[in-house]
Amino acid sequence: MSEDETKLSENESAPTATGSAESGSNGGSADGAIKVERLGFGANVSEAAKHIKKSVDAQGGKLRASDKLSAFLVPCTSVGLMAAVLCAGWARMAISIICLASLFYYILGRIGIMRTLNERQAALVWHILLGTFLLGIVFSFVYLEIVNRVR
Repeated sequence: MSEDETKLSENESAPTATGSAESGSNGGSADGAIKVERLGFGANVSEAAKHIKKSVDAQGGKLRASDKLSAFLVPCTSVGLMAAVLCAGWARMAISIICLASLFYYILGRIGIMRTLNERQAALVWHILLGTFLLGIVFSFVYLEIVNRVR
């Protein structure tokens, strides 16, 4: 970012309650995009978490009839995974596969929203989804290594 852009971003006010910064008469840039000031890593994570909480509080209770099954499967999957820890052998494998299938159903049932996003938003959501998937794999390996060391 150049020095002029830094000064410009410092002179802009913080985002309003609607999420747009007051950087002109229309509350956004000339192309209608919403301007949000850049924050440091910690502040950015904190503000994103607040925004997500606000969005979930506003929209979280609104479910389509077909989404109710997949929303119900998430806590069932959690209970199933806890039960899988107590089981051994093929029972653990069967419960784990059922839990995996229910999570795929949950994700695939919601992936259609990507059609409504612009290309940049869709790419960001895809990268977050991919990163979360990789985080789960790495966590599984770390967890299994810890379990093997404790035995």
